[in-house]
Amino acid sequence: MGEGSSTGAGRGYDVFVSYAHADDDADADEIGWVGELVKRVGTRLRQILGPKPRVYIDTQLTMGQHVPEALLQTIRASRTLLLILSPSYCRSEWCRLELERFLDRGDVSRGSIFVVEAECMPRDEWPPALRDLKSVTLWEKEGDIAHRLDPLLGEKYATEFYLRANRIAHYLAERLKVPDRAPSGSVWIAEPTDDLIVPYEKLVAALEQAGWNVLRTSFHHEEGAYRERLRSHLREARLLVQLLGPYPGRRPDWSAAPYTLLQAEAARMAADARSVRWLRWRPKGTAAPDEPAEYGALLKEREVQQSTIEEFQSEVLRVLRGPEPPAPPPLAPPPPPAPFRGPSIYVHSADVDRALATEVEAWLRDQKMDTMGTPPAHPEEGPASVRARQLESLRVCDGAILVYGMVSRRWVLSQSKLMRKELEMARRAGPIGVLNGPPPKEAMPSIGGPVITLDCSHGLSPAVLQPFMERVRSSAQANGAHA
Repeated sequence: MGEGSSTGAGRGYDVFVSYAHADDDADADEIGWVGELVKRVGTRLRQILGPKPRVYIDTQLTMGQHVPEALLQTIRASRTLLLILSPSYCRSEWCRLELERFLDRGDVSRGSIFVVEAECMPRDEWPPALRDLKSVTLWEKEGDIAHRLDPLLGEKYATEFYLRANRIAHYLAERLKVPDRAPSGSVWIAEPTDDLIVPYEKLVAALEQAGWNVLRTSFHHEEGAYRERLRSHLREARLLVQLLGPYPGRRPDWSAAPYTLLQAEAARMAADARSVRWLRWRPKGTAAPDEPAEYGALLKEREVQQSTIEEFQSEVLRVLRGPEPPAPPPLAPPPPPAPFRGPSIYVHSADVDRALATEVEAWLRDQKMDTMGTPPAHPEEGPASVRARQLESLRVCDGAILVYGMVSRRWVLSQSKLMRKELEMARRAGPIGVLNGPPPKEAMPSIGGPVITLDCSHGLSPAVLQPFMERVRSSAQANGAHA
């Protein structure tokens, strides 16, 4: 996996790393904290996806320098943004420009931004556009003090640092596996309680891989902003989904009800007002709690599906696909062959010799002969039906030409015998000519009966074809087709 630097700016990358240089301070001969993280993420991505993914991390611009337009274009053209969030990031004008340029794409809610928390920061101090996004924390609290997970602080911190770097790489890999395309629509999934994070992330990944835009309404907003964001997501979504666990989970400071009940109430109103589906799930065997009574009642509602998350995931995707399309109507029978105005010849060929057959038909029509070519097969038509239509064309003609160009001798022999047998069964007189066309090849063996070899291996020959046409005209008179 290649890593870019400022010299490669101006083209898109799979992962663009946006960070404040203050978070990567290191001696000249050492790798900084951000550099170590990106190195580990890159290694794991290469192990998962192979050598293709490319990561861009700028290591040359310094604080206070002007951000070149080529670098901003690189951000906009990159598939994902790995954003290292910290107080330094929020204070940086450079980082603000990078984030704004990536947000200009309009797909922030499609899993294209991956937030890594380098420091413990309340969400209301985050840039507003990031507050609904999931994040991976690279800090831990000991008492009231939050420590950044730094491998230099010892084995305990190093182990956790590398485990979470692996998790970041897996999230990025899942996103990079999804082809970039316009989303099929939006699905709102209620924020889960902490015990349901794993099935929640599994469902989100499945939806994004299927091309759906997942709307998440983060808990971390003051009341007015939270309710407005929630209403906006519920208005946009084509489907509403909520995962329910045995416990109601957290509640905001501004409400006596937990977030799960606030989300359920808003989803119920949106589903009724907009006539959209609201799918709910709880793990199989989950008991409904007695307190709070409202949450226990929510879990006991008949519409709440109890199953494995894989079964519920299949149900969500089935609902989004919509009802199965009706079976296509049966093929209409082909129209009967149009009546011929003169002696007629059926020109039969394999697909590989269709161009030569077309040339033969054109020459015959110039000689005042009516022609019928091999009828094309319909996309859903079986071999038996195709064969029946070919034989019907043969039966109504006064003669036939079997084109032998690039097709195999075996095919020509089998087709000539079949055509001869069909004419005998129909008790219809008519010559069959095997036209040995270009390229020159070994002549066909004599088949006998009404089957005649027409040697046109160097091009259509009137001297060869004229006697055959006279036999067709005689056949037409014998069949009573013409006076």
